[in-house]
Amino acid sequence: MATAEQLLRLLLDQSREHAVILLDPAGNVVGWLAGAEAVLGYTAGEMLGRPTATIFTPEDRARGTPEHELEVARADGRAEDDRWHVRKDGTRVWASGVLVPLRDPAGGVVGFGKVLRDRTDVKAQIDALAGAADRQRAFVGTLAHELRGPLAPLASDAHLLRHLPGADALAGPLGRIERQLGLLGRLVDDLME
Repeated sequence: MATAEQLLRLLLDQSREHAVILLDPAGNVVGWLAGAEAVLGYTAGEMLGRPTATIFTPEDRARGTPEHELEVARADGRAEDDRWHVRKDGTRVWASGVLVPLRDPAGGVVGFGKVLRDRTDVKAQIDALAGAADRQRAFVGTLAHELRGPLAPLASDAHLLRHLPGADALAGPLGRIERQLGLLGRLVDDLME
């Protein structure tokens, strides 16, 4: 029967959707497991000794995100994120991840463990849904605006008809027209909100 350590080693060696990266206290890569190569494209030989900032986007590097992530993990015991990272080929991967400090028995930080999961598929779905919702809001806004335009002159015409000589004979139909215009006006107001 395999030991827990052997099973853990098998898990780390065989995982392809979770990138497990080990860092020294300064944030340089000292361990690059099989999943990291599968998710990010770099081999262990290409990443060992390099700063973890290598996998961050240029925008995040310019903002100091890799250093900030180390500081947060050191201070809070973890730094979680959902962000874009850069693969070896320059494409981007949306990853959900966590960085945790690894401490010696005295509590000193001797390194960090970073685990990322490729969630590019989920990000694409979220973006598609957000785009659909934006298009729907724009359509409803346009529809409400276009409906509001003809309602004002119709209400004005109904008001004029009510004040014409002999309008008493049209009281029933004019009342229905005014009620329906009021209902449409409230519907348009609701759409605008």
